[in-house]
Amino acid sequence: RKPRRAILRRPLFSATARNRTTRSQTAMNVLALAASALFIAGKVDAQALTNVQAEATQFVPYFNYDGDLAVTGTVFIESAGTTQNLVYAFRGMDPECINGASDAANSCGIHIHEGTSCSEDGLGHYYTGEVTEDPWVTVSFTSLAVDNSSTTGSFAVTTGGTADDIMGRALVVHAFSGARIACAIIKEPFVYPLVAKDFVPYFNYEGNLASSGEVGPITTSATGQSFSYSLSGVDPACSDGASDAANSCGLHIHAGTSCAEDGLGHYYTGVVRSA
Repeated sequence: RKPRRAILRRPLFSATARNRTTRSQTAMNVLALAASALFIAGKVDAQALTNVQAEATQFVPYFNYDGDLAVTGTVFIESAGTTQNLVYAFRGMDPECINGASDAANSCGIHIHEGTSCSEDGLGHYYTGEVTEDPWVTVSFTSLAVDNSSTTGSFAVTTGGTADDIMGRALVVHAFSGARIACAIIKEPFVYPLVAKDFVPYFNYEGNLASSGEVGPITTSATGQSFSYSLSGVDPACSDGASDAANSCGLHIHAGTSCAEDGLGHYYTGVVRSA
């Protein structure tokens, strides 16, 4: 006899543990998704950053640009002292940049500017402190051959400013001519909520149950995790709740990192000494 189909829906579940996914790891996942969503051919050097502290996204036309280019994309920024490391993925860039920058000032550039608004003049390139010569004059992109208007890449620039100093400033994209064509404000990165889905049978499970659904968003406050869930295909015997058996009708985070092998024991760490 086929097992009855069971559906579980719960608004919120809380537990105490420690979130093993860092802010920077989440941001790297976001960057990979951004590049994929933009249909950009090429490799984003996600390993270039380990501690993403800022991003520039939601690009708009530069306040006095009246051309046809419509830039979209994301730039992630990590600051190490007074050096900024940037990883970017764009579409809608100037196709004339296919062979790189021209001799024109700011040709095909991606630069942080002094200004703090995209609705007015972004002012000059941003550099400060002990940096007395413009470090942005040699920074440029090359459009990818896939459609002549996409680009991905990474670079480092010593501006003299810290992570706090660049926050809120304008990041400007330049055309082949050097003209300013797009702008976005640098801000703290948006952290996408953690979700568990696309469930597969446990590696050594041979039964007939086929669970599906979603757990999340999983949010962390201090060292406690809270999450909601909606699952179908779970054990119908759980309709009256768990039995006295260990882990009966459980929904648990484990220490393992693969679904193709043993998931190890329940995950808890630090000051939490027992499950």
